[in-house]
Amino acid sequence: MKSYSEARIELRRMEEACRLNCRHLKIIDRQIIAAAERMTIPDRNKVRQYGRHASTWTNADERHYRDCIDAVFESRRAEVEALRRKIERQTAAINLLRRRLGINEPAPAIPHIVSG
Repeated sequence: MKSYSEARIELRRMEEACRLNCRHLKIIDRQIIAAAERMTIPDRNKVRQYGRHASTWTNADERHYRDCIDAVFESRRAEVEALRRKIERQTAAINLLRRRLGINEPAPAIPHIVSG
């Protein structure tokens, strides 16, 4: 049996690994959004901007952007799902160790991806 201090060190290591995976999932999310923007912007019709802060995006542009996000997400679905499952397993293990140690710190939030 590990001592309490060794278990606390193990808990910190597990939490850091989970945070790194959550960070990686957020990076993938940003990459998906950036790729969809790169796909959408050259394809959209150029329209005049009438107000100083008026948006030039039409409803059709927004639908095309959403379709691009879905397409990019589909191409990376396996990677995203594997990372989500890993984060869920890590979170469950962290919560179990916290219960064993009697630590009532809040669990790290699991991020979500834009589409899915």
